Amino acid sequence: MAAERRAGQPAEPLRRLAALIDGTATAAHLAGRWRLSGREGNRLVEAVRHRGALGVGTDRQALRRLLHALGTEAVIDQVVFAAADDDRAPLGDWLAVIAGWRPM
Repeated sequence: MAAERRAGQPAEPLRRLAALIDGTATAAHLAGRWRLSGREGNRLVEAVRHRGALGVGTDRQALRRLLHALGTEAVIDQVVFAAADDDRAPLGDWLAVIAGWRPM
């Protein structure tokens, strides 16, 4: 995905699969059918569930709340999805917040 490159993220098969799936039930079904590990299955379902959590108007405070709720890996997935959905997504700003964020 071009959005992965723009966000400086490596190609991630689970993220790419999540980008194609519509609905958490489908994600859960595929996770079981393809015998993904528990961690992989959860990541896939959560990536689909939170798709659209970020948008052009998402500010730093909202991003930090999302980081606290979902964790870094899941938020990076959402950053890539947002970049794919809208070229105006403030990738640099979001990635700077993520880089400086430390869980409490």
